[in-house]
Amino acid sequence: LAVLFRKQTHVAMAPHGKGKRKRNDEGQADAAAAETAPSHGSVDDEIRVDFDARAPCEDDYHGVRRLLAPLFAGSAVNLSELTELIIERYDLSTVLKIAQAEDDDDDVQDDEEPEMLAGDEKHNVFGVMGVLDVHEDRDCVRQACAWLTKRCTNPDAKKRLQQFLSKKRVGWIISERFINVPTELSAPLFRTLLDELELDGSSSGALEFDHFLIIGKTVEVKGEKTKPKTKAPRERVFVQPENEVFAEKAKLQFSFAVAKSDETNDNKPQREVFGFSAAQLKQAVARIESLVDAPERQMRSQPTL
Repeated sequence: LAVLFRKQTHVAMAPHGKGKRKRNDEGQADAAAAETAPSHGSVDDEIRVDFDARAPCEDDYHGVRRLLAPLFAGSAVNLSELTELIIERYDLSTVLKIAQAEDDDDDVQDDEEPEMLAGDEKHNVFGVMGVLDVHEDRDCVRQACAWLTKRCTNPDAKKRLQQFLSKKRVGWIISERFINVPTELSAPLFRTLLDELELDGSSSGALEFDHFLIIGKTVEVKGEKTKPKTKAPRERVFVQPENEVFAEKAKLQFSFAVAKSDETNDNKPQREVFGFSAAQLKQAVARIESLVDAPERQMRSQPTL
């Protein structure tokens, strides 16, 4: 799968670009393509996909909600309200969609209803990234914080989590995408998020939040046996490989198990929670960019549950 990350008129986003994003800003840029094995056909097949990165709108509601559902499986978090909040905060949110060619509309006859294209793949949301204030006066945010606090069973970690959430300016980063969307796209998405978070008029690069929280997905899988008749060790695999960088930088970290969605394998899904400062976020994003730019150290997509 070769993917071209393309900036469209809805959002000004470049892999290492500068500037705030606004709805309907114009701009276009290409980013490096990434290759993985296709799911159908021979390994020599290559499919080129153009992605649009844009601010979310009401039409993206179902696509965004679908991406959030696995992360909060088994929780009492109001996903409908959370989805609406992400869309409301469009100035700090981005969705990935299949790019629509400029002449696509020419293929639609005058007597065809717009709904005929509603189920087409190009209208689906393949990824979402945004940041919310953990002190937002919304039930879904309070429910998410309560869920994390309840699931953190280690007394010391729970105390650190409560202290972290009580800080004044804490941003909750939401970063979800389908497993077949290349990891390489995380770099421009995070870079754009940093640009959007940078306070207007700040000469020091200060961000809107001083601390950040990320909830990631991992899977505990069986490793290889080192000796005969010994139990195979279990290894932690990050569903979104860039979260491994946040694990290295985080000053707050804990995990908890969630229910399996597939009983046919022995993998154990978990949620990893990372808390870090604004400075650590900048360091992590720079590290992600360096890994993406270095083919010999490129991050690899990981299996899901």
